Amino acid sequence: MARSRGAPDNLRLYKVTYFGETLGAFELPVGEHMDDPDALPRPVLTKPYKVEGDEAVYFWVEADPDGGFLTVYWRPNSLPERKEAARFFAVANGLKSDGSIDHEKQPPIAARSTEEVALIRGVLSNPNDEQPYLDYADWLARKGDPYAEYIRLSLRMEPLDEADGARAELEDELFDLAEKYGAKWVRGLTELGLFPGADWQNEDEFDPQWWFGTKGVIDTLEIESGTAVFRTSPARLFVAAPFLRRLTLGGPEVTPAQLATIPQMRQIDWLYLECGPGTLEDFIAFAASPHFDGLRHLTVYGSGIDAGVAGVLAGARWMPNLRELSLTRNEVGDDGAEALAGSAYCANLEDLELDGNGLTDRGLIALCGSAHLAQLKALGLGDGAFTAAGIRALRTAPFAPGLRDLDLTRCGLDAPAFAELAAAPLPALKVLDVNGNRAGGAALAALTGAPFFRALEVFGAEDCDLGNEIVAGLARAGLFELTDLALGDNRIDAAGVAALMRSKAAATLRALRLPRNPLGTDGVIELAGSALPHLRVLDLQGVRLGKEAVLALVKAPWRKQLTRLDISEDCVGDRALEVITDRFGENVVRLDVDDE
Repeated sequence: MARSRGAPDNLRLYKVTYFGETLGAFELPVGEHMDDPDALPRPVLTKPYKVEGDEAVYFWVEADPDGGFLTVYWRPNSLPERKEAARFFAVANGLKSDGSIDHEKQPPIAARSTEEVALIRGVLSNPNDEQPYLDYADWLARKGDPYAEYIRLSLRMEPLDEADGARAELEDELFDLAEKYGAKWVRGLTELGLFPGADWQNEDEFDPQWWFGTKGVIDTLEIESGTAVFRTSPARLFVAAPFLRRLTLGGPEVTPAQLATIPQMRQIDWLYLECGPGTLEDFIAFAASPHFDGLRHLTVYGSGIDAGVAGVLAGARWMPNLRELSLTRNEVGDDGAEALAGSAYCANLEDLELDGNGLTDRGLIALCGSAHLAQLKALGLGDGAFTAAGIRALRTAPFAPGLRDLDLTRCGLDAPAFAELAAAPLPALKVLDVNGNRAGGAALAALTGAPFFRALEVFGAEDCDLGNEIVAGLARAGLFELTDLALGDNRIDAAGVAALMRSKAAATLRALRLPRNPLGTDGVIELAGSALPHLRVLDLQGVRLGKEAVLALVKAPWRKQLTRLDISEDCVGDRALEVITDRFGENVVRLDVDDE
């Protein structure tokens, strides 16, 4: 087919079809991947996406003749191309000339039968029970829908161990089904501007299975800015993902007040909001909404929540149903902490995260003195500013006997504060983070003598300027239950590693994190030569790995049991990296991983 008049050499006129529907005729980049690049019809599996930046990038998904999916990227570099790309995007997505949604051009919202609605409700009411999913699959099978088999296979695979050969066979069957039908199954979500993949900028592959959970349904979604979810109708989201229970919202797509008006939010039990600053009026409406009674976990991250908003949330009509509340990186302050501590509506909270909110002793003392927070099992206070007087309040906190997780990262704790922490009655404590508190090795080593320390399973003391003193403290502690130990950025050298490997901790550790310590070749060799019978995760980021160290690692007795090895690319040569990757496996070795 000859190219159309006036079209650049890299464009051709195509009749674009979408699941049998004609979207229109457009001059698009030549489909070299197509069986016949000169053919007039050009089927697509998603409508076009657009990402703004220094230049607009358009992309969509087509079938790959070799199997699977191909994401086509178009970066128009001339005015005619930019106009045509914009027209393709607008027409395909039903937009007006100003870029707003043309509601008359949006497809009707599909209606469900009474029987299907009842089956969906059965799953939402019992999300951990297998039978409601099987009942829904049976209903689909009676209609001849192949999605039924996808759900059944997922349920069969869920309990199987990763190493089970039967699991690999089921994964292959699921992949084949998703390759054949997946684009249709996720069509409702892609039409809302959502893309199943990790990072489009790295040209991540279109993967319909990205959204499907272990039971074969879409129950978790992350919605960033740039989608059409809240510009069309939120009801479309819940039609496309009827089993949705966990929702992450990032970017200024919707305000808390607008979210409060959506009836379908009743089925959400886990909600993460990072939507930018919200007004007091926004959160008053949010707190008064009748649509959040199903919420059990709420995170509002970095939204400028101050003491006034914290007080509004503390009195929310649905707060008694909440089990986990995280207001990390806000401006709650001591006044907000006092508001939460003084609310009887917070009596059922089991996890309260107030990291990065500027709390001082006053706020901590209020939390520890609250009878309403007696059910707390986890408390996050990172980036506070506490003295011994504030930490002392833990001694009499109603929640102290049942507290299992305490985060005191970067709280400016000094030696007296650590002494108070060690004296606190925390018999149930399993996780303790004191990262970034530079009180000195002696202060931290004293903590290892605390009555609760031997019951800890996870201990984090990174960037505490400890040297080998903390290792000596661990060695003195004797037998304990520690399975995850993080001691990065602490000047621990080969002698420290040797002492750690000789301690009782080596017998129980499943994860050992020693990034950015001067271990040296001797330290790595000492580590590699130790038994470590339960080790599964090892973090050596920022640790120089020379030839001798690499040879020792690849011969370590625990090599085959490791599921994750974190290293830094600039700390190991190309040949050494190749050897490590070959011996440990590409799925195990991870390079320069950010903190998770």
